[in-house]
Amino acid sequence: MPLLGSSLQELEQQQEQIRWSRRSRIRIRSRIRIGIGIGIRIRSRIRIRIRIRIRSQEQEQEQEHEHEQEHKQEQQQQIRISGISSRISSRSRSAAGAGAARRAGGSRAGAGAGAAGADQEQEQQDHHQQQQIRSKEEQEQEQDQQQDQQQ
Repeated sequence: MPLLGSSLQELEQQQEQIRWSRRSRIRIRSRIRIGIGIGIRIRSRIRIRIRIRIRSQEQEQEQEHEHEQEHKQEQQQQIRISGISSRISSRSRSAAGAGAARRAGGSRAGAGAGAAGADQEQEQQDHHQQQQIRSKEEQEQEQDQQQDQQQ
């Protein structure tokens, strides 16, 4: 029987670790979500549900409920932020790790005008990639301006 007891303790420790790492992940994700919008939000929600299924049903209900509340908060944040300029989204993106945000489609979904401002906060590693995006945007903007002048 002592073998069973020790394995239970180990399980509890593992679950505690999972719980902590999950909390920190959600904090980071919610920051990314504000910048990018729906795309990542849906993906991360699915990921968390998959993780929850592994644990006991009692905990599953608890965490699903907890996650629903988080989602409601997200929606409120999204509404509040949609009125504010894109500078905030670029700042939150770089705070949460611009590399991760970009890999998950950040440059496609929400880089926009804020990308240039985010450059200053980037790590050197991301800088080159960000500059490529910015140069593309600058070209597009120049084309738009030329078209406006022609009209």
